[in-house]
Amino acid sequence: MTTKIVINCCFGGFTLSKIGKLMYQTLSGREFDNLETVRHDQFLVKTVEQLGDSASGRHSVLEVVEVKGSIYRVTEHDGYESIETPDTIVWSDASLPTPTGEE
Repeated sequence: MTTKIVINCCFGGFTLSKIGKLMYQTLSGREFDNLETVRHDQFLVKTVEQLGDSASGRHSVLEVVEVKGSIYRVTEHDGYESIETPDTIVWSDASLPTPTGEE
């Protein structure tokens, strides 16, 4: 199973353009809300796939990425976003001895 997710691929912030918001509302029957709409929302994904660059708001470049599975986290630095999944996170294991043998 894979999941499609919309992220912002530039510094700035995640926003839809006016035409993107209008298309999202037409498809979903509700207004787009940056804080409430999940990134895997089927109507958000469809909006970005169909409109391409025209879906991106000011200071954003929206892109649909596909990840393995359904568990993900969006991380960002100054608006530039990336996706973390359980397979891509490097975990530390505190139960293992330290390289010097100290606990």
